[in-house]
Amino acid sequence: MTMLLIDIAIALLFFLSAVTVLPLIFRKRGGFWIIPLLISLLFLYKSIVPIYSESDILLSKDILTIDGLFFPLIALLWFLMILTFKRAFRTRIKETRELIEKEKALNEARYVENVQIAHSKRQQKRLAKIAEAQKGELYPFEWILLFDEA
Repeated sequence: MTMLLIDIAIALLFFLSAVTVLPLIFRKRGGFWIIPLLISLLFLYKSIVPIYSESDILLSKDILTIDGLFFPLIALLWFLMILTFKRAFRTRIKETRELIEKEKALNEARYVENVQIAHSKRQQKRLAKIAEAQKGELYPFEWILLFDEA
């Protein structure tokens, strides 16, 4: 009975790994996940067939031997590897998004700086024209600037 429970747990781990990989196929970089899905489904089939067969040959013969520990260990490591890669790719995508956002912010800051520089150059030209036009007038140049700002 214990061996049957272990085999069901192995099948469950392979099923969970296949279910975990399945939605990842439909994402942007989903082509990478086709091979792990196929491997998970192959392992799932290999783990389910002995449970439904009428023979008494189960995958985990004796859990205390190396042969009995091999397939449960493979199932556990495969599931953990799938979860690790899923998390690693998700983290990598977040870092890439942050880099893209930083690049956009930098480009926007450069654009705003260029607009401000062009505006200040236009204002300096306008002030220079006003200064030349007002050289001999009644009001001082500072007063004219205060009037223009108001």
